Amino acid sequence: MPGKKEAYASERGLQAALAETAFDEIERVEVEAIVGQVRSLNADIHRLEAEIGEQGPQLNGHDNLTSIKGIGTKAAMILLSVIGDINDFADENKLASYFGVVPTIKQSNEMVHLGRISKAGSKLGRTTMVQCTLVAKKYSPYLKQ
Repeated sequence: MPGKKEAYASERGLQAALAETAFDEIERVEVEAIVGQVRSLNADIHRLEAEIGEQGPQLNGHDNLTSIKGIGTKAAMILLSVIGDINDFADENKLASYFGVVPTIKQSNEMVHLGRISKAGSKLGRTTMVQCTLVAKKYSPYLKQ
């Protein structure tokens, strides 16, 4: 059987799972049922990705986001869906807070301590932004620093 879970995203990986001979009859039926479900999920993922590729460029703000190095169509779609109506945010600081990418602040009398990012808000949006930043870092000497 293929070792990595990513191997099951391909038809070859699924065929290899079915070719395994160490199964008894009940296990084989279970594996065949699971492989059928994975095939169905893979087909749905491909359809969804095609729809994203087709509909994404039509969204308001898509071109602005994809003009930024590191943000592709899928990431732009995720960010736009998480943000919703940009006018719901009073300023960029409110948007940053919504994504949870602002530092935590602990205050005691006159002492202010800024900590790690708050991680409040949308985990999907924050994760997407981090992934886009890691890609952009490859192309920007400024971000590499």
